[in-house]
Amino acid sequence: MTEAHENGRAAFLDRSARARIAVEKIDEPVLLIGGDQDTTWASGNMARTIAAQREAAGLPTELYVYENASHAVGGTPIARVRAADLEARLENFPATIEFLKRNAERKSCGATPQSAE
Repeated sequence: MTEAHENGRAAFLDRSARARIAVEKIDEPVLLIGGDQDTTWASGNMARTIAAQREAAGLPTELYVYENASHAVGGTPIARVRAADLEARLENFPATIEFLKRNAERKSCGATPQSAE
């Protein structure tokens, strides 16, 4: 699948440019997770590219890219996946929960956490 995605972008550069999401204009924190062994799409490279664009714009971004992880890089760490994906999930799943908690409490998020009572 990775080859099909890359070939499609190369064959239709004008459409690719119009379809690009302006990540440097997203003014909220962004969490990115990717794997360099992803054979569905190049999630590791894509995550790095997005992070670099956001960094250049001075925007808050958290990046987790794993050299040996695949398309199954994210998700709960209890699912049956390859060892490299499980290792990645053991790090990025708790990081995702913390990212969501931290950013849901931001005043600019527009929501306040409800009491657990």
